[in-house]
Amino acid sequence: MSRTLHTRRSFLLALLLGALAPAFGQQTTPAPIGPKTRPLGTIVVAAVEGEAYVSDAQQARAKLEKGAIITQDKIVTTAKNTRVILVFSNGATVNLGSESVLAVDEFLQDPFADSFRVGALVNEPTTSTTKLSLRQGELISNVKKLKKDAGSSFEIKTPVGAAGIRGTIFGLQFKPVGRKASFALRMAEGLIELSFGTRARSVEVATRKQVVLTGLDYDPATNAVESIPTVTVSDLPPSDLATLTEGLQQILAAAGDVSFTPNAAANPAVGTGSSGNGEAVATPSPTTASAPVSALASPPAVPPAPNPTPPAGRP
Repeated sequence: MSRTLHTRRSFLLALLLGALAPAFGQQTTPAPIGPKTRPLGTIVVAAVEGEAYVSDAQQARAKLEKGAIITQDKIVTTAKNTRVILVFSNGATVNLGSESVLAVDEFLQDPFADSFRVGALVNEPTTSTTKLSLRQGELISNVKKLKKDAGSSFEIKTPVGAAGIRGTIFGLQFKPVGRKASFALRMAEGLIELSFGTRARSVEVATRKQVVLTGLDYDPATNAVESIPTVTVSDLPPSDLATLTEGLQQILAAAGDVSFTPNAAANPAVGTGSSGNGEAVATPSPTTASAPVSALASPPAVPPAPNPTPPAGRP
């Protein structure tokens, strides 16, 4: 009898534990934590020369004016003889050239506690994620040193490949004509990893180096390059270095005094705008308003002598 009672008690205890196991498991096993979600970063238009437009995924288009604030999921298009300078709240700047199309696929940034002036930055203020697509045209960019160990990234895609930036001064160009296209990545300073997906191996392009590809087979219907030839890294000619230097000087003249302030009130009508998420606003200074921004002129045959003092924004 005692053995039968013991068996019944064991059976009931097993049933009870089985019924309670999910509840105990739910209490003792925490839910997995997903990746950190960053708020939207802010991009201010520091200068516009000529006609430029901003559009979204729904193809709604508006004329781009100096002082405008844009965020991710926007497309900036420039007309002929146009130049636009964009300033990102992570300190990066882009000098977008004539007849170019640049998509801001993603721009996220951790909030920052202190105001800062872009021209005074060497490193980005907080961790950020930036993904751009240069669908056609050309740009010159200065990206501050990234907090890569904390998860920062900055990538610019073209139909040829993607450039992974670590903090650098460079020029990028993709120009389609009919069913042919040309591509160039030119480095003034820093290091970029240029990748081509599965079509070719990645290459590193360092200070005063370049990758130039011409006669690429291009499909206008899909905006895709059909094949990648052998990629060679070569020395950057002095004339191209001078062009990059001039483009950087234009950036500094238009964007150096742009400042970003966390959690401040904004008035877009006077050239100050909100990011749309309450995290930061950007203010172009009076100096910026009067600084002339011209299209890149033909550079001198020999670039100016190197300055032993590193320029502002050098990584």
